[in-house]
Amino acid sequence: MTKAELKRRFILEQTEALLINEGGAGLSMRKVAEACGMSLGNLQYHYATRETLLEALLASFIANYVALVQARSFQPTGDIHRDLTHILRTGLELLDEGDASPVFKELWAEAQQSDSLAAELAKYYSELASFYETTLKSLDQTADVQKIKRAVSVLMPLFEGYCVTRGALPHDRDELAEIWAFAICATLHSRHQALDLI
Repeated sequence: MTKAELKRRFILEQTEALLINEGGAGLSMRKVAEACGMSLGNLQYHYATRETLLEALLASFIANYVALVQARSFQPTGDIHRDLTHILRTGLELLDEGDASPVFKELWAEAQQSDSLAAELAKYYSELASFYETTLKSLDQTADVQKIKRAVSVLMPLFEGYCVTRGALPHDRDELAEIWAFAICATLHSRHQALDLI
């Protein structure tokens, strides 16, 4: 890794820390420069604007999160409800680790005011949906494409909502994973078939 790449990584780490501590509203280029111990001009050499800085942070955050999700090895057992529960519990554990949820909430809020951040977020959602579609297909070879897409459209908002509400609502990861697995099974199959799978 070059010196410039190390510097940019350091800037992103400091930006993430500021985002967690002060939120998007309190994040300015001047504060980032101060946190990095550099001049504003030096910061702008690496990231010309607040928006380009946040775009880089979002891209880095997404790449790291996707790598963590994909690194969790998983072998289907043939019991779709148990397999889904395992996958969902793992996803919830990832969201509970470190500062993933607070950072994502702030970046998501920033994306509502920025077309370029919104485009990066939409790309991420599309890639994540494809990953979940592939995963669900590996669990249930009989489910048709439309049912899998519908199940993903249930799954993704559950994780998004969890990111937002996890600090405010009591939760038990195992219980949530069980409930969500039932909802996804019900989406992939008729209600009667879903009950048989549990």
